[in-house]
Amino acid sequence: MAAETTTVAAESAAPAATTTGGGGASAPEEPEPPLRLFLIRHGQSEANVDKSVYDTTPDHAVSLTAEGKAMAFKAGVSVRQWLADNVGPNRSDFGHHVRMLVSPFLRTRQTADEVLRALNDGEEQWVDSVRESPALA
Repeated sequence: MAAETTTVAAESAAPAATTTGGGGASAPEEPEPPLRLFLIRHGQSEANVDKSVYDTTPDHAVSLTAEGKAMAFKAGVSVRQWLADNVGPNRSDFGHHVRMLVSPFLRTRQTADEVLRALNDGEEQWVDSVRESPALA
């Protein structure tokens, strides 16, 4: 069985070239920051606690437990903290895209919901888009 993941990607945009006054010489372009990938495995599922869940529930339909949702939210808070520490506390300080790619499994979509809730709480909306991909199943 493949492990499903929720992927949060912070994608950089190419910086604009700058020129200096007089002589028309270009200042060296700063290197583009690297693409950052945060791979987050789904939180604790019902089947992690009780394997007999598989007797009545298909693998793709197994849900998170309350603890699993809390774990996922905490993972989102950790990503948000990394962004704040390394980029700045405001989304407007970050000139790049933050995207989420999610497996179609219920537990990974629930994990993504909690991560998204942590990343987009308050006035800051860090995540630009969320896409479900069967290739991640």
